[in-house]
Amino acid sequence: VCMNSVSSSSKTVAIIGGGPSGLVCAKEAKACGLVPTIFEKGSDFGGIWNSHTGKTWDSMRINNSYHSLSFSDYEWPEETEDFPDQKSVYDYLCSYAKTFEIREHALFNARVTGIQKISDQWQVEWINAKNKTKSATFDMVIVCSGIF
Repeated sequence: VCMNSVSSSSKTVAIIGGGPSGLVCAKEAKACGLVPTIFEKGSDFGGIWNSHTGKTWDSMRINNSYHSLSFSDYEWPEETEDFPDQKSVYDYLCSYAKTFEIREHALFNARVTGIQKISDQWQVEWINAKNKTKSATFDMVIVCSGIF
């Protein structure tokens, strides 16, 4: 449900984290007419499910059936095993990002180092892949970092 009390026309939202929660927040922000920017410290989406930067390993499987770990608006592939492995979860998240055109709203290798309220906006500071400090202001911030 989009915010009725705030005019969303060209409002910006910083989303900290490109795992499952960050992806959903970006998709829903777009659906509400907001302009999202995802700050992901890793080189790709996936959060803990990204084997390069996350906390999982190749043979790891989810401990709940994928039926209870799916996005309500995006089904798993038909051939999915009941308890998918790390790669299947990662692929599902990347497919979600592709389907809802979220990648164009992401800054990868962007480690957020500070968030500060300035007047009626938020200043977000981050370090990019070239180890340069950057900052930008946003109308809103959603923090989607950390496991769950």
